[in-house]
Amino acid sequence: MASNVPAPDEPVGDETGSSTGDDTKDRPDSDGSSTMESFDEAARAYDKAFAGTAAGEKIRGTNAADRIDGHGGNDTLVGRGGDDALYGGLGDDKLLGGTGSDFLDGSKGADKLYGDFGIDKLYGDAGDDLLKGGDGDDWIDGGSGSDRLYGDAGADTFVFDIADLDGLDTIYDFNAAEGDRILVKGLGANSNASFEFVTSGSNTYLEMHDDGGVTQIARIKGVGVDDLAMSSAELGLIWA
Repeated sequence: MASNVPAPDEPVGDETGSSTGDDTKDRPDSDGSSTMESFDEAARAYDKAFAGTAAGEKIRGTNAADRIDGHGGNDTLVGRGGDDALYGGLGDDKLLGGTGSDFLDGSKGADKLYGDFGIDKLYGDAGDDLLKGGDGDDWIDGGSGSDRLYGDAGADTFVFDIADLDGLDTIYDFNAAEGDRILVKGLGANSNASFEFVTSGSNTYLEMHDDGGVTQIARIKGVGVDDLAMSSAELGLIWA
């Protein structure tokens, strides 16, 4: 079973439209969660900075705003309180944001990222990663690889960059009733791409159709097409 994604301004549940390169260039900023889209980690100020070595280490931050870089090894980084930035570096790392609005970057390796509390931004980067947003309206981007994505509580945004589609990510707890959204970016200004939801068994796949080719963007576990007939409020497109 398949369902075209409704064009902007069509009501949810109208399955006759499609979303193409002429429809919308960004997702609506209706609940404030899109502030994570323009997040600039380099512009943030930190009270403390911690750096690991090439070995595997456990580094715990403070209740202030910390910047923690694991560098090499299989590290465990714990932000605790404050608005922290955690970088796993090389190796298979575990990052826990704690309270505050945190930025977590797994870097290379099979990493596990946990936003915990607050409005967090999680980026898996390279490797087959696990990302769990926790409480709050989180921004979840697996990067390259085949990643497992959980928004948990809150209105979460699942981000897919066309340049990173070398694997197939799976969303395990998509909930439109909570305000969850899917954001596709990197389409190119002249893209004629359209999008379609296709059900296979207990899974639904978001597919991109462009110039006769079909690319799977994501697998959405345990959700049927009828629950994914989105308007542009849930499926956002960025031409860049």
